[in-house]
Amino acid sequence: QNITLEAGESREIVITVRNLGAHEVRNLFTLAAPSSGSPFTVEFLRNSNSVSQIAANNQRTMTMLITVDDDADPDNHSIELGHFFRDNIGRTLTSSDTINVRIGGATGEPNVRLGNFNALHTGALSQDETFTVSATIENIGNANARDVRISLPNNMRTEDNIFITNGDDLNRAFFQTMEQGHSSILNFTFRTASEIETGSYPIAFEISFRAENETDFTTVTIPFTVHVVAPDEDDEISILEIREMSVPMNAINVAQTGSISFYLYNSGEVEARNIRVEAEVPGNEHVIVPMSSNIQVIQSLAPGESRAVSFTFSPTDASVTRSYAVRFRTTFDIARTGETDTFDQFAGFNVFNPEEEEDDETARTQIPRVIVSSYSLEPEVPRAGHEFAMTITFRNTNATRSVNNVRILLEEVLSTNTSGQQTHFAGFTPVGGSNTLFVENLAPRGEETMVLRFTTSAESTSGTHNMRVAFDYQDNEFEMHEASEQISISVAQVTRLELADVEVPDLANIGEPVWFSFSIINSGRVNLSNIRVRTEGPFDVSEAGRFIGTINAQRTTTFDGRFIPQEAGQHTGEFIITGEDTTGAIIDLVHSFSIMVNEGWGDEYVGGDRGDAWGDGGMSRPMPDGGMFFPGETENSSGSGLFRSIFFKESAPEGWDEAMMGDFRMHGLEPVTSVRWIAVIIVIAVPVLAIAIPVIIIISVNTRRKNFIIDNED
Repeated sequence: QNITLEAGESREIVITVRNLGAHEVRNLFTLAAPSSGSPFTVEFLRNSNSVSQIAANNQRTMTMLITVDDDADPDNHSIELGHFFRDNIGRTLTSSDTINVRIGGATGEPNVRLGNFNALHTGALSQDETFTVSATIENIGNANARDVRISLPNNMRTEDNIFITNGDDLNRAFFQTMEQGHSSILNFTFRTASEIETGSYPIAFEISFRAENETDFTTVTIPFTVHVVAPDEDDEISILEIREMSVPMNAINVAQTGSISFYLYNSGEVEARNIRVEAEVPGNEHVIVPMSSNIQVIQSLAPGESRAVSFTFSPTDASVTRSYAVRFRTTFDIARTGETDTFDQFAGFNVFNPEEEEDDETARTQIPRVIVSSYSLEPEVPRAGHEFAMTITFRNTNATRSVNNVRILLEEVLSTNTSGQQTHFAGFTPVGGSNTLFVENLAPRGEETMVLRFTTSAESTSGTHNMRVAFDYQDNEFEMHEASEQISISVAQVTRLELADVEVPDLANIGEPVWFSFSIINSGRVNLSNIRVRTEGPFDVSEAGRFIGTINAQRTTTFDGRFIPQEAGQHTGEFIITGEDTTGAIIDLVHSFSIMVNEGWGDEYVGGDRGDAWGDGGMSRPMPDGGMFFPGETENSSGSGLFRSIFFKESAPEGWDEAMMGDFRMHGLEPVTSVRWIAVIIVIAVPVLAIAIPVIIIISVNTRRKNFIIDNED
């Protein structure tokens, strides 16, 4: 953390960034900011300051190139490192470090710094936990320091979130004299408050010292951050993360464009919806401007799914040679809970603004640029396999120089997943023309608007696709220039929802449940969400509908339920299935069915007591033996009715559905009468047996008596 350089020197510095916590760190991005007036520039090489993740207690290295001005005066400076990352519960956090840079030749000034922090514990802290922080204090200046003291804001009072437990630690950190080059290791013991909440907390160490023979003190504040997790807090893990971010390796000139791309990955177990990624350069919106749409929308990401996202930027004439921070703010809905989550990710955009010497004055190079100033689509979200119109405007941004012979190439940027397989394409094809356009001349700040027609492939994947717009042109001095940018086009697949294997009975009775079932088939290429089933008709449908959720592409789900008819007669009902596709458009499918409902034998239609009410009711009903029971008759009636019921039976006319037996007389039909032969046989057999049995008994008794007399005579 202490570097000594000479004027005119350029050196690569390797720094180590270590994750001291118990959980992995994701999407780490580090910015380097030299202190005010520093005579050197700093840039990270090979995109080493962007790290997708660091596991617990692991580390990564970053390489910085520090270039000192040739005429740099001897002095002491510093570089502030700002770290932006996401913790294990999905929040964006920051921390910082300080690197001290001494330009050779500086004499007579002390420079006391505190560094090499190390928290002597493993993982995140909990509530009411004691921990120790060690650090190295060193005088890196060229003179002795006097009255060196370390303090904490308000001595970290107990009512604060973190407080120091041993005041002697601060007393031992006092040095009456600290010689040049001297270093010592200090330990400080702290405790977290019992009510502390989950979060990151800085401990601000203040160092004060003075040079010998001087009374004025120099005060330096050096923060150290600790992380706390409250065990009772209900933290919800964010399910989206940015992976494999790619930024331009070289600095971008004011006449050029550069793209930052990455994969948006759903690492959770539920679907993320309505994803919105917005790119901006905080505080420098007019210095680094987006050349593509600064907002990209992804309708949904299933668990484990990733989507490539790309933004194009260009520095304006107001920029200077340095690294600018670009913030990507991602907002999305969590499907299971419906809650909205937001996180930020930063990337560095290195700018080089060349200068020319003209008449002893510095003037910035003015290279004309051609950009896409606006574009619109009709329809706004094209469907796969269908044509759409694009109205696009090209603009020369230079105020004084024209451009000529502008050739414009439009081509799709094919996306791949993290395994390198091409998974995201739209197949943009020009209709009635070429994908190469030509503009003869664009005057200073001139524009050219064109209406183009494209079609997409029927196999196109749903989501946001990127189209690259590449320019090559001549300025008014016939010098050739090139530029490129990207525009985003959202494409939606055609949805296909079907019903199959529908099973509904043809007949039912009032008040009796009717069970049904069917299969819902998503035969399209896009996932469907918020699927809901309901039933309509003259029925009680309280158990005939349900929320299903998501049906993925090329998948089937089954549904079953029941409804209760309320009215007799032939009725028509409908099964209605509604949902949303990836664009948010509402889809619905209606399936009609027909069912015949009888009045049935329910108690509610005859007063409640079957035994007494059938005689007063208006309906006939089937008898257990297959005959009919009619209004006005009872099962125990005598006379002709009894005789008729014993020797004859009445059944439904030929062709009448047995399930509807009992109402045919209401339709003017007469029953079919047939003889009960078994009853006739029984009636004849009973008197015959009544006579035959006594005769047989008498004959048997007489025979036994004769045999007895013969035995006695012998």
